[in-house]
Amino acid sequence: MASRAALRLRAYADKHINSGSFEPLKQVMVTIGCASFVAECFHHDHMAKLQVIAAEKQKNALLDSRNLAAQALKDNRTEIEQTKETIQLSHQIIDQSKQRIAELEKQQVSPS
Repeated sequence: MASRAALRLRAYADKHINSGSFEPLKQVMVTIGCASFVAECFHHDHMAKLQVIAAEKQKNALLDSRNLAAQALKDNRTEIEQTKETIQLSHQIIDQSKQRIAELEKQQVSPS
């Protein structure tokens, strides 16, 4: 034998839930759920695209930095080579000057 509360619950279910009067509420809840799912998918897709764009920007910035560093290194090597040539030329000029001084000293010492 069912209790009075169980009978009331059964009567409520028959009257409201099983009769279809909650059907619009179910439809609204399903619609809200589907709309939320679609919105979340679009949001996720949009965020993924933004992450790809940010990654591309960072990649380009890193490539630019690398290219600038490589160019600076190349310029530095060129400058080092030019400095070596200048030093070598300076040594040649110094040697020639020493020889010229020695010649002039010989001319001064020897009477002509």
